[in-house]
This record gives sequence, structure tokens and C-alpha cells, in this order.
Amino acid sequence: VGEGGQGRRGEGEVKGGVGEMKVALGVCVTFCAWLFRPAAVSRMRSLDMSQVGSWGGAGDGGKQIPAKWRGLFFLSNVKPNGSASPLIGLDTTLCEFDAAHRVLRCPVSAMLWATARDDAASTARKLAAARVSYEYRFDPKFEAALITLNVFGFETLARLGLVWDIAKTSNDGSTLTRCSWTASSAAEQGATPYERVRRGGAAGRASCYKARRVAVDGRVTSGLLREMQRATGSSVGRFE
Repeated sequence: VGEGGQGRRGEGEVKGGVGEMKVALGVCVTFCAWLFRPAAVSRMRSLDMSQVGSWGGAGDGGKQIPAKWRGLFFLSNVKPNGSASPLIGLDTTLCEFDAAHRVLRCPVSAMLWATARDDAASTARKLAAARVSYEYRFDPKFEAALITLNVFGFETLARLGLVWDIAKTSNDGSTLTRCSWTASSAAEQGATPYERVRRGGAAGRASCYKARRVAVDGRVTSGLLREMQRATGSSVGRFE
């Protein structure tokens, strides 16, 4: 009887172990499906630049955003590591705005890509797979924001010792300036994003580029549209 009992107990332990393995495997599969689904099911959608008035700056997500920060912005002179980036624009009306905390959250689907570049689709897919998103944490006057970069839900810039700022450099918000700093150099330029961009960015003490509004609510700035078309061609891509 003792040996039989031990045998049944051992058989039960084996079955229990197999059951736990199945549960663990199911959790792993579910997690992987959640993790990689954006990259697996998303596609680069081609958008006609000549029709930008119908789709640019026309998203529902930006209706609560202060007017000076709303629209489709052309990111000119974006050159990380010295080379031009395939990321060419950002449509803030496709972002999510948390008015209570003054935070604008922008996923990969709010970004525009120069699809004439061979690396545009692969770069967008990698960012989507890594759940990359930007958060803009505005000051009380909405003059500027501290940018955080989230990867797999974790903020990364502070861990890398970097600071990203963005501020209005025109009264109507049609031109924004985004600057990148090391944490130590940022502290030397000012205590707020607005101070740092206005002081250090203007003096060339950081890596900066302009974001200029091309379209919002059906209104298009024709001169900027032509400049953006020269950089992108007749169409851009949006990963969605």
C-alpha cells in the first residue's frame, strides 16, 4: 500500500508539474502576443501630402490640447548621430492628453515617416515592438515641456543621463524648438525646459531642431507644406 501510495503521489506531482508548465507557457505566449502585436498587425499607411488638409492635425485626440500645441508638425533638421532621421513629423492630435496632469502622450501611430527612405518602415516597426512613446510634461503656462521617452513602459532618458526639452519659440505656437542635453549641461542652462531652450538652445549649446506646424483643423501653411514635400516627396507614412 505504501509503495502504491508513493507511486500515486509521484504521479500526481508529475501531473501537477505539467499543469504548472502549461500555465507558465500560456502566460508566456500571451505576454509575447501582447508585446509584439503592435508590430505584427500594424502597417505603414501611405498619406498623400497634397491632401494634408484633410488628415493632418485632424485627429480627435487633440481637441483638449491648448491650441498652440495642436496640429501636424514638420520635424526639420532631425539628425540623431549626425545623420538624417526617417522620422519627419508628429501629429499631436493623434496623441492622448491628460489635462489634469498636463501630460501629452504620443505613440508611434502619431509619428510620420519619410517612406522614400528604405529604413522608415523597419524603424517604425522596431519602435512599435518596443512600445515606444513620448510624453510631454507641460509647465503651468504651456510654454514648454519636459519630454520623457518610454520603452516597454519604462522611462529611459533619466537612466541614460539625458534631458529632452521642447518650447514654443513663436507666440502662436507655429514653431517649436526641441533640444537634447546631458543632465549636467541641462542644469547649467536653467531649471525649467523654457529657460533651457530659450537660453542654451538659442546659443547653440545643445543639439536642437525645429518643429513647425504644417496643418491643423483643415488649415495648411503652404510654404511649409512645400518644404516638407521637398524633404519627403509626394507622400508620407503613418504606422497604424
